[in-house]
Amino acid sequence: MQEKPVLNYRDALPDELTLWDINKSRKFLEGLSMSELNDWTEDRIQTYTTSDDQRFRMVVDRPKDGNSDKAVVVMSEFGTNIVPRLIAKSRVIRDIVDPGATLVIQPSSVIGEPNMNYSWVERNRLCEGNLRPIIGRVALTMNAIGNPEDVTIFGSSQGAMIGLGYAADSETPPAAVSVFELPNIVERQRTQLVADFMSSGSDLPQVVEANFTNQEAPFANYARHETTVSRLARYTLLSFHPDSIATVGAMRYASAVLAIESVLDKGGSVVHAWGDQDNVSPAFKNRFISTIPIFESNPKYVSRVLRGMSHAATDFYALDGALARLAHDLRTK
Repeated sequence: MQEKPVLNYRDALPDELTLWDINKSRKFLEGLSMSELNDWTEDRIQTYTTSDDQRFRMVVDRPKDGNSDKAVVVMSEFGTNIVPRLIAKSRVIRDIVDPGATLVIQPSSVIGEPNMNYSWVERNRLCEGNLRPIIGRVALTMNAIGNPEDVTIFGSSQGAMIGLGYAADSETPPAAVSVFELPNIVERQRTQLVADFMSSGSDLPQVVEANFTNQEAPFANYARHETTVSRLARYTLLSFHPDSIATVGAMRYASAVLAIESVLDKGGSVVHAWGDQDNVSPAFKNRFISTIPIFESNPKYVSRVLRGMSHAATDFYALDGALARLAHDLRTK
């Protein structure tokens, strides 16, 4: 079978994204049984309780004979609950960074599945741009797995804001952070942010298909079905959970620059990536941030622009893994 084209991701990241990464990711994804993936997930859902008695859920996988001092943390995008595509994407990222690391997946709340379960007070704090409610939940989870010192965080879109906020917090240890398509780089009204999201991702089906050579593999069929108009409409409706609406409020603020500076000051690393064909994370603002002198001169900060890519580029899993690995390598070298 002729290999599917990989769009131009390899051209965008010739030194970081290898054909080995792409082929490894495809082999894993095409070998997935949906029932086995669902069983794997159910066995790893953990419920924790905050000091305010708010119960929340995370997905945690500790590989047998793995290294308990290493962790890969994946933050979810807006309205992405514990669904197969989030789990598969996270497993690809972890396996490219370090297969022996503990994997922690932070899902979003949706109608019928209040994974983060924020209180009314916490939602108000999020709407004001205060990320402590989610930072506290991630920190509690990290404590439960023994507070590993070697931590790599990947987040795209909403997840990029959350991952960066967690790594920047004064009470969290230095971490390697890969942020892809940061939304919180410009100030805007909630209505404008929603409009920018709605106008992005028209190439999502093509990006999803690039994950596979065999388009008839079970997970490929599932992933393609998830990009249909009816499924995307359902996803939008389920996203109107008060927790997710509050998180949209946090994305309205231009808090990324100070957060990047804080991560670097703590001794962490930042890989800052974006597509140049998107309004959610405007290219002009990303370019400006990448040229700030204190970032440009810091060896633990790198920026990567993906020419011709939109917000949907975050759904090419091998690319996400390569960016996370780059952050890890910067942090540990």
